[in-house]
Amino acid sequence: MILEERIRIDCEMNKVYEAVADPYRWKEIIPNVSEVCVIYDDGRNQEFTITVEKPTGPETARTIRYCLENKILVFQPKCPHKVRKVQAEWIFLKDNSKTVVVARRELELEEINDENQMTKEENLYFEKFKTNLTKLLKLNLIAFKNHLEHNTYPK
Repeated sequence: MILEERIRIDCEMNKVYEAVADPYRWKEIIPNVSEVCVIYDDGRNQEFTITVEKPTGPETARTIRYCLENKILVFQPKCPHKVRKVQAEWIFLKDNSKTVVVARRELELEEINDENQMTKEENLYFEKFKTNLTKLLKLNLIAFKNHLEHNTYPK
């Protein structure tokens, strides 16, 4: 399953990249981030935990990132329920004086060889999961856009 969202931000690419690449700024930019604990960061390789507030309570995820020139690759060693593998990337594209940010997530589902052969219950679970993750990607992109363009948070 591949999910992708994009947004155009009226800001220079290097400033957008710096905001996304700096995990400490996420707490300042994304309203539901309550804590970031950096384990390792040499400017290219990063490992940190990030805690987000959800309706079901706080959730902490360990994240490993590799920061390239116009892309950040992300790996999460512990995946959400019924997900075998999560890989993600943030892609930064110059668009004149603006920046297009692409947030892409690739997920491998657990114990399902063929997505077309899922049970009705599995299909409903993954559709809800997909909807929630897509909404989260959109909200995060909007938060970065609002912060970088207006230094405000999404409502």
